[in-house]
Amino acid sequence: MFAVRMNLFGVRLEFLVGIRDLVWQTWTRSSGLLLFGLLFAVVSLLPRKIRQLISDLEKAGFVNRGGKGSHRNFEHIATGVNLTLSGQTGADAKIYQEKDIREAIEKVTRK
Repeated sequence: MFAVRMNLFGVRLEFLVGIRDLVWQTWTRSSGLLLFGLLFAVVSLLPRKIRQLISDLEKAGFVNRGGKGSHRNFEHIATGVNLTLSGQTGADAKIYQEKDIREAIEKVTRK
């Protein structure tokens, strides 16, 4: 674990970064709006959850065909695009999973 410290526009940010976690604390003397904007930028760097990826797929028209264990098979009926997504719904999504979801949704919207 290592610490990353930054001072942006009068806002002191301190990150304790480990292999699987990101813990941050902030101190400020500036306006709450500036602090909110910086906190939003920091929080947006955190990985999305599997449940958010499933929601994106369902909004794009994919149907969950079921699966075994923590695996789910999604299919887009109109285009025939298939995708398997693994992981518990509350788990952090891996970078390759987010990339696969993005590419599958792009395939469906192009056709």
